[in-house]
Amino acid sequence: MITVEQATQIILENAQPSKAAKVHLMASIGMILREDIVADRDFPPFDRVTMDGIAINFSSFESGLRYRFMAERPANETNTVIAKGYNVVDLSANYKTKKYKIGLVIENLL
Repeated sequence: MITVEQATQIILENAQPSKAAKVHLMASIGMILREDIVADRDFPPFDRVTMDGIAINFSSFESGLRYRFMAERPANETNTVIAKGYNVVDLSANYKTKKYKIGLVIENLL
C-alpha cells in the first residue's frame, strides 16, 4: 500500500490538463477553473460600506413603564372576602411624526 503523499504525487505526474473552454455557467457545475478569475477594477468602483440599514431619530420615540401594586382589599361589601394583593406592570411605546403618532401599549406585562 502507498501513502497519501505518494498517491498525490502519482496523480499530479500523470494528470493531463484539458484545454480551456467557454461553457455556460449552469454547464460548469462540477468543473474546475483552469485559470484564476481577476477583476479589471474594484467592484463597486467606489468606496462603499458593506452593510445597509436605516437611520432612526430617537427623539421621535416616547416610552413609559408603569408599575402598580394592588394591595389586599375587600372583595365584597361586607368585607368577608379579601382579594389578594398583586403587582401590575404596563409598558407603552410611541413614535411620532409631524402628522401622526403610532403607539403600542402592553398591559399586565408581569
